[in-house]
Parts: sequence; structure tokens; C-alpha cells
Amino acid sequence: MVAIGQGLPAMAADFKKKFKIPHPLLVDQKRTTYKALQLKKGKARDIVNPGVLAKGTLEVLKGNIQGVAPKGTSMTQLGGVVIVDKGGEIVFTHRSQNAADNLPVDEVMASLP
Repeated sequence: MVAIGQGLPAMAADFKKKFKIPHPLLVDQKRTTYKALQLKKGKARDIVNPGVLAKGTLEVLKGNIQGVAPKGTSMTQLGGVVIVDKGGEIVFTHRSQNAADNLPVDEVMASLP
């Protein structure tokens, strides 16, 4: 399992340590991977709407606070989950539709081949 973010390497290292992520956490500042996987860039309604703000507020209350996005990153880039099998075939894809559209970890794990 590998996670890919768009921040700086130091931010990825800090995130990995803070959340005790056991797998590699890579950085793609040019968002080449995001484009190749057709992960969309959100519009204002995808980033700031009542549902996104409510979920974001709950995360902040839990202590999950994201840092300021560094220069060169996109505040509107949405994420997703892609599972690729050992043969290189994509077997599962979830493309986030808004900033709060993140799959629960147990759902992702259940999708593993």
C-alpha cells in the first residue's frame, strides 16, 4: 500500500509520523498521478459547502488539523482511492466528489484483492 499526496516531502514525513502510517507516503507536487487517475479538481461548491464544513469541523474537534498548503499545491485538488493488483490492473477506484468524500479505512481494506 502506498499513499500519494501533493505537499512537500517534510509535510508527508510529519503526516506519516503523526498518524502512524505504516506504509510509504509519496509526494507528487506536479499532481501527475492525480491527472493520470482522472481525479478531479473541485469547484468552490465541492470545497466549501455545509456538508464539507460540518465534516471538517468534526475532524478539527478530533485533533485532525491539516497544515497550510504550500506554494505550488492545489487547494481544489480532490483525492481518491485506487487499488492496483500485483499484475498492474486497477481493481477498485473511488474518485472523491467533494473535499469530504473520503472512504472509511475499513471500506478501503475490504476492497483489497
